[in-house]
Amino acid sequence: MSALTELENLVLREAIHGTLITKGATLTYEELDGNFIKLYEALNDYFDPLNMEPYNPAAEYLAESNDPAKRYAYYEGKAWEAIYEEEGEPVAFTGFIPEEGLYWQTRSLINILPNPVDLIKVPKTFTVEADLTEGENEITHNLGKEARIVAFMEDGQKSDFLWERDTSDELNKIKVHANENVAGIEINIMAY
Repeated sequence: MSALTELENLVLREAIHGTLITKGATLTYEELDGNFIKLYEALNDYFDPLNMEPYNPAAEYLAESNDPAKRYAYYEGKAWEAIYEEEGEPVAFTGFIPEEGLYWQTRSLINILPNPVDLIKVPKTFTVEADLTEGENEITHNLGKEARIVAFMEDGQKSDFLWERDTSDELNKIKVHANENVAGIEINIMAY
């Protein structure tokens, strides 16, 4: 069982909150320690996927890297983020021991954890009315992202047509296959 799921077993004295356990009395030392241990283990579980490694003087570090192992390091009980830049551009480096300054900056959990709002993917949508001819039809949209869901409405009713991303421009085009000529079909495209 993941330590993250154990957070649902935190024990509160009197407050009521979601699925947490409310004891209705003073917590024992063991219960209070248990809460802290569960929080500690949950944070450790969370950071495991980030591959935050201990500082390695032979490793290459790079500010703004998408690879957490190149961007962050643990050193002397603190999380450090590589920040070195030249002329406003991140530059890879090795061998500089983490300390506040030109190469490193200490980071707190709030700086490292992702913003929950950034984790929510809101789809972009595009709607176009088109006349389809028998065979393959190219439909251009301006979403700038790969189409994920395409729905077709014909005379107020949902219709099924085969579609695929256009490999010549996957971010702005789809191909729709029609068995016959169809006038005035509404095509709704969603992209994440």
